[in-house]
Amino acid sequence: MLNQNQESFTPTFSDWSLVGIKSFPNTQEKKLIQFQSFRFGQRVPIRTSTGVVNYEQIGLSIQKISLPENVPTVVGSLSTSKPDELMFLVLTVKPTEE
Repeated sequence: MLNQNQESFTPTFSDWSLVGIKSFPNTQEKKLIQFQSFRFGQRVPIRTSTGVVNYEQIGLSIQKISLPENVPTVVGSLSTSKPDELMFLVLTVKPTEE
């Protein structure tokens, strides 16, 4: 967004959720963190030829996923509103200290 004209700036809105988080021991001395569901969504601006901005909903939903703790993991990719852009979703999980 650097050097972008404030008048032409149109925001993108993001939201995400993790549901049903559980921790399991793993054979490699690290825990596995399991989610019943993971969801990431965005509303991205699409400017029409008449200058009107419409928002398109994009996103990713995953049911029952397990990830090793403290390991960055690519969970998906999404196309953006720009033809030469691709977004990668990387998730790193860590259990809370008890």
